[in-house]
Amino acid sequence: MTGFFAQSELSEVRTSSVLPKCGSCGLHKKCDSPKMKVFGQGKKSVLFIKTCPNADEDDQGRYWAEDANTRFLCSALNDIGVDIKEDCWTTSAAICYGDSPTAYESCQPNLMTTIKELDPLVIVPMGKFAIASLISHLWKNPAGITDRWVGQKIPCLDPNAWVCPVEGISHLLRENRGSKWHGRHPDEVGSVLFKEQLASLFKKTRRPWKSVPDYRKKIIAKMSAESAAAFIRKELKRGLTAAAFDYECNMLKPDDDEAQIYCASICFDGKRTIAFPWQGKVIKAMREFVSHPVPKIAANLMMEERWTYKVLGVPTNNWLFDTCIGGHVQDNRSGISSLDFQAFIQLGQPVYSQAVKPFLKAKGAKKKNLIHRVPIRDLLIYNGLDSLLTYKVAMRQRKALGFKPL
Repeated sequence: MTGFFAQSELSEVRTSSVLPKCGSCGLHKKCDSPKMKVFGQGKKSVLFIKTCPNADEDDQGRYWAEDANTRFLCSALNDIGVDIKEDCWTTSAAICYGDSPTAYESCQPNLMTTIKELDPLVIVPMGKFAIASLISHLWKNPAGITDRWVGQKIPCLDPNAWVCPVEGISHLLRENRGSKWHGRHPDEVGSVLFKEQLASLFKKTRRPWKSVPDYRKKIIAKMSAESAAAFIRKELKRGLTAAAFDYECNMLKPDDDEAQIYCASICFDGKRTIAFPWQGKVIKAMREFVSHPVPKIAANLMMEERWTYKVLGVPTNNWLFDTCIGGHVQDNRSGISSLDFQAFIQLGQPVYSQAVKPFLKAKGAKKKNLIHRVPIRDLLIYNGLDSLLTYKVAMRQRKALGFKPL
């Protein structure tokens, strides 16, 4: 069986709901300005997302009431010729003033509806709650690790907009009597970084994607070992510049006698990606591939190298790049280097692994997982996406790190 899968059977599981829940938290009954309206004219198509209205904003019925946070932001924006009211929109993750443990979850559908209606070019969540509310819908639950998001410029697929998280202003200001911020002044390093981030996001004049890609449609599944082997050998004759590859196995490490590869995938030059079961004649073709001088890419290449040597009996020839190392070199904060995180921040790709990942986990590195329970179509699509996204992430990382084009 050969062909392009127009749609994956894998579901993109999201941790958020798109069903209206406005009012379920009860805050609208307790505040002066319930369900705060979007503020600003948005001439530059930039949407700021605050945590929630504060007491002064609730009293005045609009965002950016006169306080230290407003003065700090407006000063930073004025330095780059931007007016918060004329050039931007502002909303918040929770649109009613007050404290409720369910406010952000309840308000998330409102936030996504606002984004859809305004269709901003740039979306700027400010602070951990706004970041978590937005990211949990676009990608997955950030699990409380929000520091790694600040400063990212994510080319989001849906919506087709730049998502640029920044630090919350209140975290940039600290107590200091007599300062012009009325008892608070900005952390100097954080302030400089914040202003640089603001300046860079207002330079965005085009959407991330002229045509939004659907990477699933680019995966070619070859169920026939003979057909897969022929495909690989044909590609090796093309004069390739680089190829990324990935294995899916029944345990994490190849040391056990029962360790085996279930399927593999290769992305050739970022243009053609094949995924196939590990069987028959294609195994010999894979040995030819790993021994070929074409430069090779992987996400955590140490694991691919170990499995290659164990199963094929040869080392991988001509490693070029590892996206895990590339991600760490670019940004050494925690939680940066995984392929799913890099695929999101570099390519805007939502999580594609949640339906398969639970079956690939085991109680130990040398214990068997449940890969045999995953439908082969789903497994091949997942495996193929790993190689395709690895290649594309590697190209983005190499460009950012100053490598010459291949």
